[in-house]
Amino acid sequence: MQRHRVVVVGSTTIDKVIQHATSVWKLGGVTTYAGLSFQRQHVETTILSNVATRHKGILETLRRRGLRVSCDSSKATTCFIHDIKGDHRRQQLLCTADPIQIARIIPLLHAADLLSLGPLFPADLESEQLELLRHRVPCISLDLQGYVREQRRGLVHPAVSDLLPHALRVADIIKADYTELSYILERYEISLPRLMRRFSIQEIVVTQGSQGGIVKDIDGNELRYKACPVSVDGDSTGAGDVFFATYLTQRLFHGQPAEDAANTAARQAARQVEGTYITADELRLPAQILATEQRHGMYARSRKASRTAKRH
Repeated sequence: MQRHRVVVVGSTTIDKVIQHATSVWKLGGVTTYAGLSFQRQHVETTILSNVATRHKGILETLRRRGLRVSCDSSKATTCFIHDIKGDHRRQQLLCTADPIQIARIIPLLHAADLLSLGPLFPADLESEQLELLRHRVPCISLDLQGYVREQRRGLVHPAVSDLLPHALRVADIIKADYTELSYILERYEISLPRLMRRFSIQEIVVTQGSQGGIVKDIDGNELRYKACPVSVDGDSTGAGDVFFATYLTQRLFHGQPAEDAANTAARQAARQVEGTYITADELRLPAQILATEQRHGMYARSRKASRTAKRH
């Protein structure tokens, strides 16, 4: 059986998740959730991230899970605080990694079937150079979330980045949540079909949390999928990444039609929310990193950011 290959690019993060009056620090980012999802579906997966030298241990955690890891040192590791209430979350961005250089991506694409771009903030990738990736891999997917946010006083706010067109020009399949897409269409004063034709986007997946979502292709075909019910009010962090990675695997590598691929992806996303797909144990930060950051680092920044957020 053919072994498919994917390269996932974006920040690997240290996240603080606040929910139900409790908080936990854990590993995150599209490279984590999508990377592990691809790998579990027997797709050979390489991830590329920039992290601070003192945080290289988080990448070792992923390496032990079977991922191939490529990284450069950065002045900082991307760190988010997610304050979750149901389908709604407030995000704070404590610090960001250096931009991932396109020249670092190109050598990884040899024999790859898919390049999955998962930037978490506009400068996560060297966006102006993304055009150099065109035609180097059969398919490029893009999660738009990083291009539809900006940081103000530490808080993440909706905003369409001027860098977004660079990414749209190279993407074949994209994912956005309903709110993100609404901001984009409003910013460009354009309909979704026209946006897809302008940038030659073959397919878009639009997610809407517990309400399901839609899949639309460039020919105008559209279907609505339902979200799978979850048995607990769990942490939805990463569920969208799990959904998209599963959808892409089923669609591109298993030949499933869009409806079947979306339904399969919805089931896995529900498992992620319930905590039974990529589990809390797998996302636990190495003890040494936790201890170091507790003494000086993310913990202190988190407390300061929380005080700032309360004032705004």
